[in-house]
Amino acid sequence: MVRTVKTALRKTLGKSCLTVEQLLTVLIEIEGMINSRPITYVGSDTEEPTALTPAHFLLGKRITSLLFVRLRLDSNLSSRKCLIKSFNYRERLMRSFWTRWKNEYLLNLRSAHSSLVKNSSPFKVNDVILIKDDHLPRNFWKLGRIIELLPGRDGKARACKVKTESTIIKRPVQLLYNLEIQD
Repeated sequence: MVRTVKTALRKTLGKSCLTVEQLLTVLIEIEGMINSRPITYVGSDTEEPTALTPAHFLLGKRITSLLFVRLRLDSNLSSRKCLIKSFNYRERLMRSFWTRWKNEYLLNLRSAHSSLVKNSSPFKVNDVILIKDDHLPRNFWKLGRIIELLPGRDGKARACKVKTESTIIKRPVQLLYNLEIQD
């Protein structure tokens, strides 16, 4: 986890020069992203699974926004135009970090579970899984429960029918990821 954060942070920030407040804000928002990832789920067969995140252990609830905001306006950010420019820059940094880190994290999840299972599908019916969705906002993850495995011509599972909160969708296995901790 530390390596994925450091790599994404290094690629996102590059050689940019941030003030202490800007860097603190970026690091706190990154902390929120890391602690909002689902590690397992809570729920029974009769109800929809709810993600259990590191934030549940730290705060007792899911993180939906920054934990700490220290508002001290820099003398350089006195005009509306400078404030908007600073905000847009931070948003660009966070969007770039989220994209890089999420993709790296999902690849690590896939490789961690593929080494455990040889010559069989990493998915089973009733598994709760992460669904990759690039249209979700930052810090949000889509969970679903596999209700059917759809084999390809070779007999291996190539797609799955997944029950989400509201619908049943069909997704290729390339967009599905096991949670960090499974049954």
